Amino acid sequence: MELGEAFEFEKIFQLTAVNIREESADNTATDDISCTLYIAENRRHECPRLLIKIGDQEIFALIDTSCELSIMNEHLYNRLRHEGLKCCKLPTQHVNFLSAFNTKSNRVKKQAMLDVSIGDFKMNRIVLLSPQLVTDVIQGLDFLLDYHAVINFAQRSITLKINGEYTKIAFIDIKETTNNLGCMEE
Repeated sequence: MELGEAFEFEKIFQLTAVNIREESADNTATDDISCTLYIAENRRHECPRLLIKIGDQEIFALIDTSCELSIMNEHLYNRLRHEGLKCCKLPTQHVNFLSAFNTKSNRVKKQAMLDVSIGDFKMNRIVLLSPQLVTDVIQGLDFLLDYHAVINFAQRSITLKINGEYTKIAFIDIKETTNNLGCMEE
């Protein structure tokens, strides 16, 4: 059985291909094809999430390979600080969020260095803080590259290299997420 047959990608994703002609700095033109995947709204709960811990709070973090830097919802950050979280808050310079869906950008003014636990491992992570973020935490490309991440959708897991060891961590399913939050789905 092929991977495409096993997961029925056409039911999950809508694929759009666009021809792009781009000129580089030396004025040579290159032709590329850019593919964009749009996830079906009724399947968005299947996006990969990890259970992380910041302070004593368990948080579900979305894994996003198209987000360059990790981000945390600023309201969640403020709540954790109010509850006693000790961390270092830092200003940013010239950082803007730019959505793939519009041209409006939002300036990011703050970032924080946090102690984050994933499984039995602790790590220091710098995250941008945004009040506009609609999820609690996004583990972005910086996190994935720092820990040599290998994402396996077939096994619904991610393998990270932490302290020189490869560790496989299962994604958290939406039913586990909603059960832990006390809001059972019918």
